[in-house]
Amino acid sequence: MMIVTIAIPLLFAFIFVEYLYSRQKKYRSLKAYVPIDTLSNLAAGITSRLTKPFMGFFSLGIYALCFQHLRLFDASELPQPVYVSLLVVYFFGVDACYYFFHRASHRVNVLWGLHIIHHQSEKFNLSVAFRQTAIGGFFTFFFYLPLAVLGLPPLMFAIFNALNLLYQFFIHTELVGKLGFLEIFMNTPSHHRVHHGKDKKYIDKNYAGVFIIWDKWFGTFQPEEERPNYGVTTPPPNFNPIAANVHFFQTLWEEGKSYSRVIDKIALWFLPPEAIKGGTKATPFSSGYHIRPAIPQSVTIIFTVVVFATLAMLFFYQQINLVVVFMIATALLLLTELPFTLVLNSKLRTGNGGT
Repeated sequence: MMIVTIAIPLLFAFIFVEYLYSRQKKYRSLKAYVPIDTLSNLAAGITSRLTKPFMGFFSLGIYALCFQHLRLFDASELPQPVYVSLLVVYFFGVDACYYFFHRASHRVNVLWGLHIIHHQSEKFNLSVAFRQTAIGGFFTFFFYLPLAVLGLPPLMFAIFNALNLLYQFFIHTELVGKLGFLEIFMNTPSHHRVHHGKDKKYIDKNYAGVFIIWDKWFGTFQPEEERPNYGVTTPPPNFNPIAANVHFFQTLWEEGKSYSRVIDKIALWFLPPEAIKGGTKATPFSSGYHIRPAIPQSVTIIFTVVVFATLAMLFFYQQINLVVVFMIATALLLLTELPFTLVLNSKLRTGNGGT
């Protein structure tokens, strides 16, 4: 995942450019950027990156073990023209595996609990791409193991997976309309806006990563018609990154208490999200888009420091003792969480500091 780490400064530049464009008259009505939402997206992104040294070691390590012991062949040992041709097939294979992982992440409660953080924002802009699970990589890599058995070397898998994720960054925008013939086979901003909609017609549609063909083939495609309403039907209690990662599991736990049989409590975690009786709830998270609390300068400084410290850790963690990396990551996680707990949540509760 070093490719993604290297690209992060460039991704910040694209977010800044999109922010400037969103302030032009023709886009102003979208109100694409709300400060506390953008900061929450950034905080979730920091949290997800802080766990990457551990998740990457674990998930890529399991993939490498499967490749070493279970592969049918090693594609890199084939004649060069055959290998290059197969790499094209493998790239599509990575995207197909992503489709099935992504679809399962919306249809199985325990996986949705890991993935829901990505859908919580009630805005849709490039910063939303940063909202990623902190712990999902410990589980979702299983969907890619067939590629190891089929001979895709770990290095090429890591590269293709990183390119897949980087492509998806650019489809999180409302400032790009429909893209003509590309809409036929590529996942575009228009298709992905549908995926982030919480409207009934848009829920559980357009799971694609790079190519929309999978949704069209497997019956989950929905074209964009009216503008989606973004977010989830079970919002988190606040903008905190830790709450964003765990709140759906708390919902599952509370729901399970209403069941008398242990088998039903366990089964709930593997049922679709609609098995949960709760619906849309008013939370400080949702109200934040109306109150729009100002971000104090002190919070901005803290997050600037945390961003640079996180990037430094990601670039150099392989040269540091893993215990020290864990301690640094924990400290940065607390610094990311505290501004919400101590400052921003109180602004939402009192309705002060609006912008």
